[in-house]
Amino acid sequence: MDWMKIVAGFVIMMVVIMVWFRVMKQIRGDGGSGVDVTVPKRRKRRPDQGVNDLERFIQSHRTGESERPNAMAVDPVAAATSALPARPVFAPVGMVPAVISAPVLLAGVHRLLYLILKTGLPGHHVFPRVMLRDLVPAATARADVGAHAIAFVVCKSDFSAVAAIELAPLADSVRTELVQRALAATGIRHVILDGSALPRPAAVRALVYGA
Repeated sequence: MDWMKIVAGFVIMMVVIMVWFRVMKQIRGDGGSGVDVTVPKRRKRRPDQGVNDLERFIQSHRTGESERPNAMAVDPVAAATSALPARPVFAPVGMVPAVISAPVLLAGVHRLLYLILKTGLPGHHVFPRVMLRDLVPAATARADVGAHAIAFVVCKSDFSAVAAIELAPLADSVRTELVQRALAATGIRHVILDGSALPRPAAVRALVYGA
């Protein structure tokens, strides 16, 4: 075994280790070079860091640091509300109009007759309070008769009028006759029912289309 080669190898290894240590000391700044090239570790942001920033801002505002010439004036209220979504502007309570309840279009006997017509005439349309002038030509009825409001108008599925239904007693017999003539000229059946003795739904079809 060549002991000289083994000793020489150990010597070379020791020299390399010493040189490596010196280089690392110089890199870390321990060699007197005056330059610190070590990379600082990144600190994790604590959950309360934002709160500490706000406390530092308040403290600087109290001590007058924010009033220095080079300091930027910051309005804490504006800074806090600038990120909030815009809120709708509501009128004062005294300026809000009073809520008006919706009117009831059908009540009492008129509501009952409407339900009877809808039940007894499936596939038909029922319209309340229709003006006569909406059913007949203008030349068929006078202006005052054209303004007459019919209680219910029954239409087929294609919205063609079949019958005009009213509740007795009617106010004017002469006007009633004029209404009947105008409807008859258009082919619309005029039916007058007694509000105190309304028909059953099964008998409605015969009244509308005739027995």
